Amino acid sequence: MKVILLKPVQLPMLLLILLKFIMAAKEGKIHVLEFNASSEYTLDKRRVISINGYNATFGPEIRVKSGDTLNLKLTNWICSEEEASKDSDVWKDYCSTALHFHGVVPLANEFDGIPGLTQPTIGYGESYWYNFTIDQSTCGTFWYHSHSSVQYGDGMRGVLIIECDDYDNHVANTINSVRDIETLDDGVVTMKKDKRTKELTDYEVQEKIITLSDWYTNWNLDILNDKVLSSTGGTDPKFDGSLINGKPSDGEAIKIGFNTKYLLLRIVNSGMSGTQVFHLDGFQLIVLEADGIMIKPFIVQTINLAVGQRYTILVKLKSDTSFVRMINGCNKMMGYITKQRWFYKEGAHLDLPKNPNDVSIEHLPGFTKAELYRVIEPTQEENKRLRTKADPVAVFEFDYAYYKDESTKQKYGTGMYKVNERTFSEYVKDPVRFGFNETYDIVINSLDHMRHPWHMHGHHFQIISLGNKGDGPFHKDVQEGKAWSRYQNDLRHLARTGKAPMVRDSINIAGNSYAVLRINTEMPGKWLLHCHVEWHMMKGLGIVFEVPTTTEDSTKQATTAVLSYPTKEPDLNTVVHTAALEQNKSKVIAVYILIMCAVDAIFYWLLM
Repeated sequence: MKVILLKPVQLPMLLLILLKFIMAAKEGKIHVLEFNASSEYTLDKRRVISINGYNATFGPEIRVKSGDTLNLKLTNWICSEEEASKDSDVWKDYCSTALHFHGVVPLANEFDGIPGLTQPTIGYGESYWYNFTIDQSTCGTFWYHSHSSVQYGDGMRGVLIIECDDYDNHVANTINSVRDIETLDDGVVTMKKDKRTKELTDYEVQEKIITLSDWYTNWNLDILNDKVLSSTGGTDPKFDGSLINGKPSDGEAIKIGFNTKYLLLRIVNSGMSGTQVFHLDGFQLIVLEADGIMIKPFIVQTINLAVGQRYTILVKLKSDTSFVRMINGCNKMMGYITKQRWFYKEGAHLDLPKNPNDVSIEHLPGFTKAELYRVIEPTQEENKRLRTKADPVAVFEFDYAYYKDESTKQKYGTGMYKVNERTFSEYVKDPVRFGFNETYDIVINSLDHMRHPWHMHGHHFQIISLGNKGDGPFHKDVQEGKAWSRYQNDLRHLARTGKAPMVRDSINIAGNSYAVLRINTEMPGKWLLHCHVEWHMMKGLGIVFEVPTTTEDSTKQATTAVLSYPTKEPDLNTVVHTAALEQNKSKVIAVYILIMCAVDAIFYWLLM
């Protein structure tokens, strides 16, 4: 056998090459995706937006890991050239687009997907690259959607799953803690100190994604023009139905494996307006994650989700379980649209009722319209990572209400929501200015009778206090009344229990009440805080706040910058890995061959 001796200079070079390959493997994969957004029609002639040919009011699922890089190219064919050239602001807004990655924090402001604010609008026939790396601390259930006009309810949306070892360990540790418990009681799960777990398989734990949404029979742009932005337009057009995983049908069955012992359900309210209620008949729901934040496992029987909110639910199946009945209530103005789905084990005999006529949503066990802000708590690891300070440096108060007086209608052509007497478009021009890396309490006061789901971009927030319907607004200089009493009670509760406040990025605020949210301004840029009811957003319900950057000499500067149209393609020297979507295989193979040739050439040189 011939022995090959390396020259002294060649051995360290070989080790460096091997080290580089090992480090590259740790840095995560690179996912190159192409989204082509276009308009299509359903079988009942309803116009929708389709991404890559998906015609189910949802785009493809994106699944990545913490530390992975996402290179996503979005091309806009939503309107025809004739429609895109119409001399109408409403049409121009609908025919341009952008993509917001809802709840992904931290993420640089330039990738937040707000057309005209954080990026240029993507016009007819134009393409735009979103090139960013998922932070190692970001993990959980998210979604992406358009922030242009009322597009996302027409189909410009999809689920984004970010996997990580911490999430998997959290699931495994919870299963280890409930595995031998016959009957689960509501409340916090007592976790075993020994975190060693049995090896879990896909057969034992089956993950399913459940998207919940309201649905309008008419095209959203027609509704916006005729029923919302007209001079007599209102704030809440009546929706006609609801969707479960993009389908309007009721009573469908979802197959799970015969050996499944646990269901892991990622639930997303991706609707335009309605709060969603979720229940599994006869089973407890173990809540593990809320809005991308891992929480101390908490058992409930029924949950509700504001628009934009997400939960991960673990369900322990009984040994004799053949099927599980899922009940969903989509909240409309008066009552609920009630539907059901069935999870059934492979091989089970199905003889299931088709209509949920025996269900009253408001009489489901554990039903509540209130947020579980006093009982849901981040894990210790999450709380350390968030680093929110105990005391705010300032308090900002925002009061909102709907104005339909003549002067408002003359100025805007319709009634409008205003926050501190200003509409969203006015905050775009002149944002609220915060300091960099400071802790603030933000008070949102509803002077409106309706419940509103509020969402914050770029930051998570702690919920310090949350009012009930009718508590009235909270102002720190008015130290009396229901709102003040509840605020004081919430502070005493946190002090007495030692619990960390619940952390989210979306929250339901009841009518004629308030929320006190605490944030730490770590991310520079212009960020939105807005109602996630699409119609309300179009009616002005939201603000923009600006966090300045800090220069090397610690002086602060504004984040405002001239937006240039980016055409940057991903680095062609990187390896393209298979993502959740179908890739162009010829490109992947070509890159792979080039890399293998380069490696062969290096080894040939070293061994010569």
